[in-house]
Amino acid sequence: MKSILFIMPNLSGGGAEKVLIEILKNFDYQSYSVDLFLEYKIGIYINEIPSEVNVISPHKRLNLITKCLRKIQTLPIIKNLFYKFYLVPLLKRKTKNHYDAIISFMEGEALKDHIAIKHKTLNNITWVHTDLKDNHWTVKHIFSTQEEKQCYSEMNHIVFVSKEALKKFDSLYNIECNKTIIYNPIDKENIIKCAQENPIKRPKSFIICAVGRLTHAKRFDRLIHVANLLKQENYNFEIWIMGKGELEKQLKILCNKYNLNNEIKFLGFRTPPYPYINAADILISTSDAEAFSLVIAEALCLGKPIISTKTAGPLELLENGKYGILTNSTNEDICNGIKSLIKSPNLYEHYQNLALKRSDYFDTPKQVVQKIYNLITEL
Repeated sequence: MKSILFIMPNLSGGGAEKVLIEILKNFDYQSYSVDLFLEYKIGIYINEIPSEVNVISPHKRLNLITKCLRKIQTLPIIKNLFYKFYLVPLLKRKTKNHYDAIISFMEGEALKDHIAIKHKTLNNITWVHTDLKDNHWTVKHIFSTQEEKQCYSEMNHIVFVSKEALKKFDSLYNIECNKTIIYNPIDKENIIKCAQENPIKRPKSFIICAVGRLTHAKRFDRLIHVANLLKQENYNFEIWIMGKGELEKQLKILCNKYNLNNEIKFLGFRTPPYPYINAADILISTSDAEAFSLVIAEALCLGKPIISTKTAGPLELLENGKYGILTNSTNEDICNGIKSLIKSPNLYEHYQNLALKRSDYFDTPKQVVQKIYNLITEL
């Protein structure tokens, strides 16, 4: 039996965390022994970890002590000491002496933790889920540029979730190692089943759905400005925003400023989101950076027309605008994209049909897991 270690900071409500759970649910536990290291055993996907997975975590719950620890870790003077004298010894002690493969399933903290125990395997694999050129958040919070480049150079394989993510990475770091593209798994059959089993009652207005963490990179503030433009032109619409994050309060203040509380609904985190996406007329992404955009792929499975800013993942998923509407990042361009679908039923139906056609492009969870098996056995 081969032994595998996955590394993640936690299982909060993001796309990478959701993908990892989907992969773990489809693993062959007759052939593989799987450990999962979580620095903090928190997040909305915790209860979805398969029982066969051995979870290793120093912090089992988020209480006052762990909240203070997480806050202290962000302080420049403290974070390196915390990592070196607390987290690294703990990682070495709690994990096995040898694994057939170690997989850090996210950039940033997961990669940094991985480096501390890379000697425990001959096959070190790491995932990049974002466009590191346009959204280089790891350098702001985890690494210097030089440190990050060195960490990636010590990996046997780097896996990217899209061709564009790999292309952007190569323009940032010239690293010679094995690089692989594995698209995020899409369980089309389950998405459709969940959407149809739990129908959502919707108003008569045109529904625009947006899903993601309420963080700066997702640019939900841009969507609020677009809503203000639509309201000024007397369009009858609602925007459903699904997600939680540190910018929630600021976004709600912006809604109040433009008197958009009737038009914009903050629905919080919804799992699964498919009934809401299915009830909406379109799905929109106004991000500054996306490497794959899991929610766009899921919405395509439900035949939803897509409007997205021109970021790496959507450019690839929608094939440069063939399967959805790609816009520039200005409020006016995004607004015009929405209006084109509201005003033209024929155009709307055109993109509905193309969405369903494009959804056949994605790999199933089992196909993705097989690609991971291939990486594990490659060395």
